[in-house]
Amino acid sequence: LSGHPAALDVGGPERAEAIRALESSFALDEIERHFAMMPDRYFLATDGATMEREFRLLASRGDTRLVAAWTALPREHCSEVSVVAGDAPGLLARLAGTLTAHGLDILNVGVHTREDGIALDRFRVCEAPSHRPVREERAAAVSRDRLAALERSFDVDAALEKRRTSQPRRTTKSSRPHIEPRIRFDQEASAVASVVASASARSRGSV
Repeated sequence: LSGHPAALDVGGPERAEAIRALESSFALDEIERHFAMMPDRYFLATDGATMEREFRLLASRGDTRLVAAWTALPREHCSEVSVVAGDAPGLLARLAGTLTAHGLDILNVGVHTREDGIALDRFRVCEAPSHRPVREERAAAVSRDRLAALERSFDVDAALEKRRTSQPRRTTKSSRPHIEPRIRFDQEASAVASVVASASARSRGSV
């Protein structure tokens, strides 16, 4: 850890909370190695409970290409899904596009990549137009197509276009406040940011 001084200083209390929760199940050096490879922005944007949950998710990955975990957040009228996969060009666009193709509004995106190329992406989403957490059966369908999208057997662009053309254009304003999607990146990725913003706009029927 001596080569990662920033990792020791940023998000200290939250990281310490996660380590305490994890060290009975994992070797301390394994936990610390993971946190040392995460970018500083991860600690600024993540609470201890989420750090713990995402470490357990990553540890469960094994040789699997992608693993994901859904968490319902009823008080915030949304769900959070964390995804762990090997980083690759177009990964974020395929993940975001699959969510939108299933009628989910993307409210917030956190994009983090470890030094060894493992991507840990987090999305806050809600069902459109009901603005509620994602139901279990819908999450299962998203998970199925998300993996297919990575294997390129699910055409994300075609699914997005099909959804766009099948949705009636909204003519009345919702009584709910408009929420702009927020995107957090740990690297320069303006092209991908445009894809996510476009996907979010499509899910609101604004294009």
